[in-house]
Amino acid sequence: MKRVGVSAEGATELEFIKRVIAPYFYENNRAYITPVDMGGNVSIQRAGDEIKKLLRGFDVVTTLYDFYGFKGKGVRTVEMLEEDLMKAAECTSKGLFIPYIQIYEFEALVISDPESLCNQMGSISKTEENEIQAFIDQKGGAEKVNDSKETTPSNRILKLFPQYEKKLHGPPICQKIGMKVLRERCPRFNQWIEKINRGL
Repeated sequence: MKRVGVSAEGATELEFIKRVIAPYFYENNRAYITPVDMGGNVSIQRAGDEIKKLLRGFDVVTTLYDFYGFKGKGVRTVEMLEEDLMKAAECTSKGLFIPYIQIYEFEALVISDPESLCNQMGSISKTEENEIQAFIDQKGGAEKVNDSKETTPSNRILKLFPQYEKKLHGPPICQKIGMKVLRERCPRFNQWIEKINRGL
C-alpha cells in the first residue's frame, strides 16, 4: 500500500484523520495515512514549505485546511487557494500532491448529520436537530453553511451547544456519522476522497 501524508491544519483535523480518514483507507487496503499537524495559522507560504518536506517522504501528499480561517486569502476563492498551494509546493503532478481546503470549515462535516451531532451532544429533544437541518436545507447543503463570523457552522453549533469543543467533540461526531454519510452529504469532501483514491 502507498503512504499518504496529510498536512492537517491543527489538532482537530489531525484527530479526525486518525479516527475517520486513516481507518477508511487502511480497511479498504488502499493506503497508510499519516497526518502531520501544522499547528494552525495556515498560509500559502507556511503550507508550501511543509508540503515540500512531505513530498520527500510520502508517495502522495494532500492537505486538510479550513477555508474560513486561511491566513491572507483576501478575495481568493477556495479553488484559487488550492492552485496557489500547488504552485507553492513546486509540484507539477496532481497525482503526487492533492491540495484540499474544506469549505467553509471542519464543522461543515460535523453538521452534515444533525441527528448524530445532537445525540453526541446529549440533546433530548428534536428542537436542536430540526434547527440544524433547517439551516442546512436553507443553504442547500452542509458545505454551503457560512454567512459571516457569527453564522459559520462552528458558531451555529456553539449557539445550540455551548459546551461544544472542537477537538473534543468534532472528530468523535464525524466518526459516528461515518465516511459513507459524510461523502454522500458533503460533495466537495467526497471529491477529495475520490482524488486520493485515484492517486493511489
